[in-house]
Amino acid sequence: MKERQGLYPCENVRDIFVFIQGYSENVTENDTDFANFKGFNNFVINYFKNNSTHPNWSSLINFYSSSGKESFDKFFELLEKFRAK
Repeated sequence: MKERQGLYPCENVRDIFVFIQGYSENVTENDTDFANFKGFNNFVINYFKNNSTHPNWSSLINFYSSSGKESFDKFFELLEKFRAK
């Protein structure tokens, strides 16, 4: 998605969240790409050391970003860190 931004209608972290939510409604339990995403919400909460009332990783990333573009970039930065753990 990051390398092929033109193929996806995502300009900020909220757009990514909506895209992933829609995708998750149609995946099977055997989908390894989506299975590798489990735990990302807790990772983002721990990364920002924030136990506030933000309902999901998207809201938290958006809160700590100054623009939609920054939130988009921050999502992929955190996703890389999450996958590296």
